[in-house]
Order: sequence, then structure tokens, then C-alpha cells
Amino acid sequence: MANQEFLNELNFQRNSIQLRDVELLEIKFTNIGIDEYKDLPFQLNRHAEIEEKHVNIYLIAIIGDEEKSGFNMEVKYKGEVYSVEDEMGMEELKNYALQHVIPMLLPYVREVSSSIINRTDLPYFMLPTLDVINYLKSIRENE
Repeated sequence: MANQEFLNELNFQRNSIQLRDVELLEIKFTNIGIDEYKDLPFQLNRHAEIEEKHVNIYLIAIIGDEEKSGFNMEVKYKGEVYSVEDEMGMEELKNYALQHVIPMLLPYVREVSSSIINRTDLPYFMLPTLDVINYLKSIRENE
């Protein structure tokens, strides 16, 4: 009964924009001798494409630089974003998806990249978490 009381106290925020069908599209991994991850470059690329009833979002994470550090990993994820209530036009949904692709797909990238790296003889590695609130603020400021 205590669990039910706890659940009743939670204020769930409903969002009509949903993510579905997340798919790992590609992994490229090269290690030609890295001993530590000091100053390892990290880059995120994102894009979105409008489909008939949803928007496909893509997140490509590039970790390392094979030429400079001897280590490089690229992870590419795709997901579908759709509106449950059809309250947005497709262009507006695409803009929303582009703003939120990193918070939506980065957890998938973090899990698969750390899992693969940690199964090798390489030192433990985990991508940093993202401060979603500050990230969204920076996007709004740059619009």
C-alpha cells in the first residue's frame, strides 16, 4: 500500500510528443593503442527527416580521433518522433525533434559505447551525462 501512496503523490507530466522505434544503425570502432582517455574529443551530430506521420531523428556520436589518439568510435542511432494528439504541423514537429534529439538518444549512445569499450582491454570509459535544462536553454538562446 505504501507504494501506491507514493505513486499517487508523484506528479507525472504528460507530453504529447513521443519517441518510438529506437534503432542502432551503425558502430565503427578502431583502437590502435590507447592507454588513457585524456582529452579525448567528443562530437555529436544530429539531423531530422520528415516522414508521412512522424519525424526520423538521428544522433551520431564521434568519440576520439584515430590519427591523434589511436582511438575512434562512431555510434549512429535513429528514432521516430510523433505527436499523439496531432497538435503540431510536421515542420514544427521536426524543429522540436531537432532540439530534443540529444536528450532523447544520448542515453542509448552512452550505454552502447561504454558497454563495447568496457568489454575490451581498454580502461573504463563512460560518456558524460548531459545537463538537459542547460542544453535546452543554449538551443533557445542560439535560435
